[in-house]
Amino acid sequence: YAESELLLADAAQRFDIGGDAKTHYDAGVKSAITYLKQYDAAATITDAAAQAYVNAHPYNSATGLEQINTQYWLLTNSMLDFYESWSNWRRTGFPALTPVNFPSNATGGTIPRRFPYPSGEAATNPDNYGPAHGSVTGGDFLTGRVWWDKQ
Repeated sequence: YAESELLLADAAQRFDIGGDAKTHYDAGVKSAITYLKQYDAAATITDAAAQAYVNAHPYNSATGLEQINTQYWLLTNSMLDFYESWSNWRRTGFPALTPVNFPSNATGGTIPRRFPYPSGEAATNPDNYGPAHGSVTGGDFLTGRVWWDKQ
């Protein structure tokens, strides 16, 4: 429910569709704060505490996309849905992340944008691999970009 509300808030903010962004944002944040109680009563955060958080961090349309997608990042990471967190970050650019540049890492301190094609693909599907491999903006690397991922 929280994911859906935050995505509806994003759509309302971006495209003025699907209702009021603030209403969806508030519902999404409140639900994101309280959802763990379904798994363990010890993880219960009261509705009043969740509402107090929403009240203390009100939706602001000027920074709405950043607020919405930062909350979405927090929610999907708390759900251990890291691929969704990463995919939404690539879609929106939020939250603003600081990459870590470990010595000898594969991306030179850039957050990965995509998975490269598997090495076996060239051998098993050469007719399609060649054109696909060559059409990736930035090359078929972790830092290349999928077709919709524009800078």
